[in-house]
Amino acid sequence: MDSSSDELDRIERHIDIDSDAERVWALISRPGWWINDGEVLSNPAGKQHDDWHLLRDPVHGAFSIQTVRLEPPRHASFRWKRDESQDTMATTLVEFTVIDRPSGVRLSVVESGFSTLSEDRAIWMSTREENVQGWEVEFNAARALLDRDSVSRSVYLPAPPDEVWPFLVNHGEFARWYAFGGAQIEPIPDGRVELRWDEHGIFHGQVREVIPDERFSFLLALEPDVEPMQSNATLVSFKLRSYGEDGALLTIRQSGYEQLDENLGSPRELADQDRESWEAGLDLLVDCVTSPGRTES
Repeated sequence: MDSSSDELDRIERHIDIDSDAERVWALISRPGWWINDGEVLSNPAGKQHDDWHLLRDPVHGAFSIQTVRLEPPRHASFRWKRDESQDTMATTLVEFTVIDRPSGVRLSVVESGFSTLSEDRAIWMSTREENVQGWEVEFNAARALLDRDSVSRSVYLPAPPDEVWPFLVNHGEFARWYAFGGAQIEPIPDGRVELRWDEHGIFHGQVREVIPDERFSFLLALEPDVEPMQSNATLVSFKLRSYGEDGALLTIRQSGYEQLDENLGSPRELADQDRESWEAGLDLLVDCVTSPGRTES
């Protein structure tokens, strides 16, 4: 039997996402977005070389990705391989398709060509099995990232979690990358949080969880000068874990928009606003972590 006609030479997976085609397209048109460890990185390390995009992940290593076809916002396809392989034929083809459904879209992927990776069936079948498991993780990460009713963003930071932790819980450090008017944070359960912006006012919060170097969360009111409660506040959660030899993965999630009073505005519009704020803040945080002369609280 010709291995290229073997049904096991391909993987096909689907996932329903409560988002629109344009938002999904912004992700799937990005070479190598699926190379991650359960969280889609907002700051992947990559560069262009000829017609290949070279991507290096601190956990999974280096990969080369070639863009094959882009048809916005419905179809994107790529060839990819581990960068240490110099055989340009030793690639698989990854094809993404976006189809509208009543409350969002269905994202599909077909990965094919595993039999070209090796003449030894056991070797390419092993790679296929790894990728079967990988697409389950990566599609769930895509859904979390693209959900319109919550915020989820992740970045790689070139410092271990214990060095990143102060930027989440110390007053001066937090003000460097997010609450530019100043911050007051009591990193204990039920501790008070105050985040200030000169143009917006003081926003009050209450700490929910503190696990040093791992987790920190607090309720945060969406209006200034009011105490946080379920009807006017969302839950902001930071999760830290080691990523690679000496780095950290920071994931920020903000949820609870569907429980807010209607007079605060559309949950999706509020989530979009916060998403933009966190994206800008995380860019600054990367700079702060890598810059000398950190501010002490």
